[in-house]
Amino acid sequence: MGTLFQASKLPLTTWFLAIYLITQAKNGVSALELMRSLGISWRAAWRLKHKLLRAMQEREADRVLRGRVEVDDAYLGGTRSGKRGRGAAGKRPFVIAVETRPNPESGLSHPVCVRFDPLPDFRQTTLAHWAERALDVDTLMVSDGLAGFLAAGAQVTYHQRVVVHPRKSSELDCFHW
Repeated sequence: MGTLFQASKLPLTTWFLAIYLITQAKNGVSALELMRSLGISWRAAWRLKHKLLRAMQEREADRVLRGRVEVDDAYLGGTRSGKRGRGAAGKRPFVIAVETRPNPESGLSHPVCVRFDPLPDFRQTTLAHWAERALDVDTLMVSDGLAGFLAAGAQVTYHQRVVVHPRKSSELDCFHW
């Protein structure tokens, strides 16, 4: 009772194949692609996909990142014409956080877990509240020069702030992931 499969008319093999296809695709899977791969209607593929995505989201919502965590801000979406940049219409702010651990063999860090959290804005109070939920207190948070991350950094034991202007943060070793 209460599982994803409850009241579904699709066979379990279809569900498991859908889980495999969704979790293994690097760029995501459309409902149309699932429809073709699973041999089901578009409406059934769309519902199945969204049930699986919701279950994955709920499973990861309470995950707390620990150790060394690289944090950055980003926007998703927006209109193609009109104002560009941070104030563009239709853009959704996100915080991306990647927990990393050192690899003993290579000495480099490797990603362990990632969080993509949509936020209403990047104000200090919003980011501080996000850090309380998403980061362990004994975390080393590595962030760029965004002012809102100062409040988030106050929620953890260690905060390494690296101002990246004018370079891109992805060009720096501390923001490898």
